[in-house]
Amino acid sequence: MVSSSRSPVNFLRKRAVQHLLDRAIAEPELYSSETCPDWASDSTDQGFGSWYIERPGHQLPTGDELNEVLRSSVCASESDATDSLAVFSLLSSITPQQAADQRLWVGLAHFELYGYVRKRWNSAFRGDRSTEAKRRHIRRHWFVSGIRGLYRDNGVSRLWWMGKIFTDIAKEAELEPLKVGELLLYRADVRANLIERSTTASNIAVASEIVLSLKHFLEDEQEKRIYGRAVFRQWMIRINQLGGTLVLDALPRKTLRRMIRDEAKRALDAQSS
Repeated sequence: MVSSSRSPVNFLRKRAVQHLLDRAIAEPELYSSETCPDWASDSTDQGFGSWYIERPGHQLPTGDELNEVLRSSVCASESDATDSLAVFSLLSSITPQQAADQRLWVGLAHFELYGYVRKRWNSAFRGDRSTEAKRRHIRRHWFVSGIRGLYRDNGVSRLWWMGKIFTDIAKEAELEPLKVGELLLYRADVRANLIERSTTASNIAVASEIVLSLKHFLEDEQEKRIYGRAVFRQWMIRINQLGGTLVLDALPRKTLRRMIRDEAKRALDAQSS
């Protein structure tokens, strides 16, 4: 066995990640299995040895513990907020630097949380999809490609990073983390602009005011239009333009709130005209 559900989660070696990628390219049909395949069975490197590096300086949870927090998940977009907070809570001891290491997430996606990732991202294995389409899908959700892949695509890393962002914003905005998650995942464009951009983590004050504004407008039936694609994008463009001339997170909170809500109203008015 390469990993045990009762042993602590750890980081794969680089050669283990490469071995998994080689197998994914050669045999994408392996990922159609609902049970975790025997990934090591085709290794021709007799000296492959342990797939894992030394512990990263602290004890991580076991595979059993990770599976337990996702046991009630429906493995769909509607459970992303809850799943994200559960995974982040259990893995909150790792640093952002460690959370940017693909070796952790590739290992979790292929072993401890293979079942979750398979159920959440099984669309490529339904119907008559080409082999190359399946390979692209596998590389996106079981591996990590760049910053966007880390925040948006990998089946496990996206949960951790969303959970961290929800938690950080909730503390700043004085809201429950789950409420923040629900507001940010209400529409895909919101997620794309506030979660999938690496700059969000360094602009928590601005992000928290955007979330509070979303909550404010969502409570008004007429102003739910703020979530409309065109309106929301125009709002974000204006905030980005302001950020080009002002240090927004250095402004007094009342000033920042007024500016962000004024820009939201302008975007709504523009859409109405």
